Amino acid sequence: MDIHVQVYHHQCDQVGGIEVPVDDAASLLHILLNDTTEVSPSAFQPLPPGIHYLEAKGEFCSVKDTIEIYSDFDMTVTPDTTIKFGQQISLHTLADTSLLESYGWSRRDSTICSQCTTVKIQPEESETYQFYYNIKEGCNGYAETRVHVEKSGLVYIPNAYSLNGDGVNESFQVYDPIGLVDHIISFEVFDRRGTRVYKKEGFKANEALSDFAEIAQDVIAPYVLMSVLKIKMREGRTRKYVSDITIIK
Repeated sequence: MDIHVQVYHHQCDQVGGIEVPVDDAASLLHILLNDTTEVSPSAFQPLPPGIHYLEAKGEFCSVKDTIEIYSDFDMTVTPDTTIKFGQQISLHTLADTSLLESYGWSRRDSTICSQCTTVKIQPEESETYQFYYNIKEGCNGYAETRVHVEKSGLVYIPNAYSLNGDGVNESFQVYDPIGLVDHIISFEVFDRRGTRVYKKEGFKANEALSDFAEIAQDVIAPYVLMSVLKIKMREGRTRKYVSDITIIK
């Protein structure tokens, strides 16, 4: 059994792969690629760059070969990652820039930096970034990475108050240390019977509501109330928080 492997490498927009011409196809039982994929004789088999293993099995013998598919341009970029809101991150590209006519980083079809492989960003929202390139032979392409911005746990809403007149922990306040909140739409408090005992609308985060202590005038502590808080975030979304409030005197 005599086989020949025709190897095609990745060049510009051409896809790499192999063809396996066989002189005597009738004597061939199987052609296995990487131990799992069965290849038809003389059919083009696309392959990614890297090392691949080929085995041709005949009735009385088998032939094994190792094949390397390479690309005329190899590149890796920073993988998808998650950061906290307010955190900076650097996006990196590993590539041979001597092969490139032009390259850089972009976001939403807008260039962030040109002729650079590294860029420092501080996104406020989750975004997809592209490293684009134009190879000197004339073809172009890009690689993408996703940066997810985590915002959970950055806005703090207390749920226990000691309304005993000592001036400590007696005012309701939404704590927003890094400015995620545009404004508070409404804050409502209800007793166990569902009667609303407090309501405030249209105020800012980090603003203390000193009149909040008035709801404790007629309650016997410890006492649990229910609150409904609606917040307009700076990003445009409205968030609703429903939670218990414990009153301690």
